[in-house]
Amino acid sequence: MTSPFRRSARSLACGLATVIGLGGCAVLTPLPHPTTLDQRLAALPTTGPGLSQPVTVHWHARAIPFVEAATDQDGFYALGMVHGHLRLGQIELLRHISQGRISEVAGPLAADIDRSVRLLGFGRVAPQVLAAMPAEERGLLDAFLRGLNHVQATIATPPHEYVIGNLERVPFTAEDLITIGRLASTDVNWLVWFRLLQYRERADWPELYARLLEAGTSSVPSIAPGTAALEQVLGSAARVGSNSAAVAGRRTASGAAMIASDPHLGLSQPNTWVIAGLKTPSFHMLGLMVPGLPFVAVGRNADIAWGGTNMRSANSDLIDLSTVPESELTVRREPLVQRFWFDSTATIRDSRFGPVLSDAPLLRTRPGERFALRWIGHQPTDELTAMLRLNRARDWQGFRAALTGFAVSPQNMIYADRHGNIGQVTATMLPRRPLTRPTDIVQPASAAAAWDQIATSADLPAVYNPAAGFVASANNRPADAEIPIGWFFSNDDRITRMAELLGGSAPVTTQTLFDLQRDAFKRSALALRDVMLARLQGATL
Repeated sequence: MTSPFRRSARSLACGLATVIGLGGCAVLTPLPHPTTLDQRLAALPTTGPGLSQPVTVHWHARAIPFVEAATDQDGFYALGMVHGHLRLGQIELLRHISQGRISEVAGPLAADIDRSVRLLGFGRVAPQVLAAMPAEERGLLDAFLRGLNHVQATIATPPHEYVIGNLERVPFTAEDLITIGRLASTDVNWLVWFRLLQYRERADWPELYARLLEAGTSSVPSIAPGTAALEQVLGSAARVGSNSAAVAGRRTASGAAMIASDPHLGLSQPNTWVIAGLKTPSFHMLGLMVPGLPFVAVGRNADIAWGGTNMRSANSDLIDLSTVPESELTVRREPLVQRFWFDSTATIRDSRFGPVLSDAPLLRTRPGERFALRWIGHQPTDELTAMLRLNRARDWQGFRAALTGFAVSPQNMIYADRHGNIGQVTATMLPRRPLTRPTDIVQPASAAAAWDQIATSADLPAVYNPAAGFVASANNRPADAEIPIGWFFSNDDRITRMAELLGGSAPVTTQTLFDLQRDAFKRSALALRDVMLARLQGATL
């Protein structure tokens, strides 16, 4: 009998072969002719845009754009054009990935990945999110969308991704962009679960799981009161490890607050981020943006700066469905278009708790097992509005207020402002679970009780101008709270090293923060060295 692990490993191998095959197709497809920077800039359409007044796009020597417009609507329209000009092919591929449509590009060997992604349902609440979005923020999103679609419709030559993938120029919708945002907000806890599910057949699984929870929750807190193929797809979008720190003006050589953020993401071409800036009557911001999303995720405006790291908070549960009658499940079938092959269907089962995730072809589950995914991202939270309000916040109060509507992906948000102040916010939404440690698969009754009430960042720990003079985060446990924030955090190496480098008596400089982000010292490696040396000294050769 073929084990689920081997099946998923084989699916991964087939998926990689498909990608390699597409690379072979690319060899047969003529590459675009090399172009100069001036030629690439000239390719941005300048005629026919729906603008009320002239807009200027300034280009840095390294082709970083800064949009300047007399109205917010015109500014976001031009910002959408810039995203389309720089990353249209990437945004198109993100649309296909987030909707479980990789087979349309890669063929039938990606079908199981598509079925699994569709079960995760990144776009299932997009219509509700848009229906509830405030008119002002919806107007900015629509302006950005019109600019993006204007580029797609008018460029003379589409990006090479369109040629290789045989992609048509289909206008993007607001639902598409919300779904891409949900993909970028993948819960990193899923990546842990997908790796752990295979070990539940071990006799020592209860002990092993207890030890994993102990290790994952023993991390130093930031705010102290004194399946393989599916993993690969989701992991490419998740923030898997980052450092962020802010130092108060009273601790720096210049007297100004300083902030340094380093989102540790895997190398990719094109890059995961778009660096861009925007100046309009309501916005004056610059920083890192997710391709296809109209807000600065890490950056600054004229008054404040922000960064952060993924919190890894527990905003998902796996719910046992073994006692839920089959009649309570709903079933729908979605067409699955497959390049190079016949079309197929994806069957999606839903429960009152969420999609039946155990149906995902690439998960390593027990025979006959049924469980659902309960994720805060399946509720109509509005991160786009939260981030747009954060982008134009002017002080700590505005920063905190903006984040009360933020749920996914959960972030340890770091803050600094022009007056020398610093702070940190636990930016997420969580079910109000008991503090007891969870089982791997949660029973429906306990899940229902926990998810009846949701805590927001206003209910969770925050700190403003702490006595230490700095705040820092490195995917470690953010704080102790009345409810459990999470179970699987990074170990102490990075956060304790950051505290060592920032907590001295010497004033902090720009060079201090450069050195901090490049520092590779790992105290646990020294401890492991000492243990190994001690054992070797006592060994008989």
